[in-house]
Amino acid sequence: MNSQKLYNKVYYQNNKKANQEACWKYAGIKTSTGEDFKFKHFDILYQNQQGCCNICRRHQSELKTALCVDHDHKTNLVRGLLCQACNKGIGLFNDDTNLCARAADYLK
Repeated sequence: MNSQKLYNKVYYQNNKKANQEACWKYAGIKTSTGEDFKFKHFDILYQNQQGCCNICRRHQSELKTALCVDHDHKTNLVRGLLCQACNKGIGLFNDDTNLCARAADYLK
Protein backbone atom coordinates (compact mmCIF):
# COMPACT_ATOMS: atom_id res chain seq x y z
CA MET A 1 0.00 0.00 0.00
CA ASN A 2 1.48 3.37 -0.94
CA SER A 3 1.91 6.05 1.70
CA GLN A 4 -1.05 8.19 0.52
CA LYS A 5 -3.47 5.24 0.69
CA LEU A 6 -2.16 4.31 4.12
CA TYR A 7 -2.52 7.90 5.31
CA ASN A 8 -6.09 8.08 3.96
CA LYS A 9 -7.01 4.80 5.64
CA VAL A 10 -5.61 5.85 9.01
CA TYR A 11 -7.16 9.34 8.72
CA TYR A 12 -10.57 7.90 7.86
CA GLN A 13 -10.49 5.45 10.78
CA ASN A 14 -9.46 8.19 13.21
CA ASN A 15 -12.07 10.65 11.92
CA LYS A 16 -14.87 8.29 10.91
CA LYS A 17 -17.62 9.87 13.03
CA ALA A 18 -16.71 13.43 12.06
CA ASN A 19 -16.57 12.48 8.37
CA GLN A 20 -19.92 10.68 8.50
CA GLU A 21 -21.60 13.53 10.36
CA ALA A 22 -20.23 15.95 7.76
CA CYS A 23 -21.75 13.79 4.99
CA TRP A 24 -25.12 13.69 6.76
CA LYS A 25 -25.03 17.46 7.23
CA TYR A 26 -24.02 18.03 3.59
CA ALA A 27 -26.96 15.85 2.47
CA GLY A 28 -29.27 17.87 4.74
CA ILE A 29 -30.35 14.80 6.71
CA LYS A 30 -32.41 15.82 9.75
CA THR A 31 -34.08 14.19 12.74
CA SER A 32 -37.86 14.36 13.15
CA THR A 33 -37.31 17.49 15.28
CA GLY A 34 -35.38 19.19 12.47
CA GLU A 35 -32.01 18.79 14.19
CA ASP A 36 -28.94 17.85 12.13
CA PHE A 37 -28.51 14.07 12.27
CA LYS A 38 -25.50 12.99 14.36
CA PHE A 39 -24.00 9.78 15.73
CA LYS A 40 -25.95 10.17 18.98
CA HIS A 41 -29.14 9.88 16.89
CA PHE A 42 -27.68 6.89 15.04
CA ASP A 43 -26.97 5.18 18.36
CA ILE A 44 -30.56 5.76 19.54
CA LEU A 45 -31.99 4.31 16.32
CA TYR A 46 -29.56 1.39 16.51
CA GLN A 47 -30.69 0.59 20.06
CA ASN A 48 -34.40 1.02 19.21
CA GLN A 49 -34.03 -1.32 16.21
CA GLN A 50 -31.87 -3.74 18.25
CA GLY A 51 -29.09 -3.40 15.68
CA CYS A 52 -31.28 -4.75 12.87
CA CYS A 53 -32.37 -3.49 9.45
CA ASN A 54 -35.84 -1.98 9.78
CA ILE A 55 -37.10 -3.98 6.76
CA CYS A 56 -35.42 -7.40 6.54
CA ARG A 57 -34.54 -7.54 10.27
CA ARG A 58 -31.00 -8.85 9.61
CA HIS A 59 -28.65 -7.89 12.44
CA GLN A 60 -25.63 -5.69 11.81
CA SER A 61 -23.38 -8.64 12.71
CA GLU A 62 -24.75 -10.53 9.66
CA LEU A 63 -23.93 -7.70 7.23
CA LYS A 64 -20.69 -6.89 5.43
CA THR A 65 -21.28 -3.12 5.68
CA ALA A 66 -22.75 -0.81 8.28
CA LEU A 67 -26.46 -0.05 8.44
CA CYS A 68 -27.46 2.93 6.30
CA VAL A 69 -29.36 5.95 7.54
CA ASP A 70 -32.52 5.93 5.42
CA HIS A 71 -34.22 9.27 4.89
CA ASP A 72 -37.14 10.70 2.95
CA HIS A 73 -35.67 12.45 -0.08
CA LYS A 74 -38.43 15.07 -0.14
CA THR A 75 -38.23 16.12 3.52
CA ASN A 76 -34.67 14.88 4.35
CA LEU A 77 -36.07 13.44 7.60
CA VAL A 78 -34.62 10.16 8.85
CA ARG A 79 -36.93 7.14 8.70
CA GLY A 80 -34.64 4.52 10.20
CA LEU A 81 -31.63 2.29 9.64
CA LEU A 82 -31.55 -0.16 6.74
CA CYS A 83 -29.07 -2.63 5.33
CA GLN A 84 -27.60 -1.57 1.98
CA ALA A 85 -29.74 -4.05 0.03
CA CYS A 86 -33.04 -2.78 1.49
CA ASN A 87 -31.92 0.85 1.21
CA LYS A 88 -31.02 0.38 -2.47
CA GLY A 89 -34.25 -1.54 -3.08
CA ILE A 90 -36.55 1.23 -1.89
CA GLY A 91 -34.31 3.75 -3.62
CA LEU A 92 -34.74 1.94 -6.93
CA PHE A 93 -38.50 2.19 -6.41
CA ASN A 94 -38.00 5.96 -5.91
CA ASP A 95 -39.60 5.69 -2.44
CA ASP A 96 -42.93 5.11 -4.22
CA THR A 97 -45.21 3.11 -1.92
CA ASN A 98 -47.48 2.18 -4.84
CA LEU A 99 -44.57 0.60 -6.72
CA CYS A 100 -43.45 -1.23 -3.59
CA ALA A 101 -46.98 -2.57 -3.03
CA ARG A 102 -47.24 -3.69 -6.65
CA ALA A 103 -43.88 -5.44 -6.36
CA ALA A 104 -45.09 -7.21 -3.19
CA ASP A 105 -48.29 -8.27 -5.01
CA TYR A 106 -46.21 -9.51 -7.94
CA LEU A 107 -44.09 -11.66 -5.64
CA LYS A 108 -47.20 -13.28 -4.16
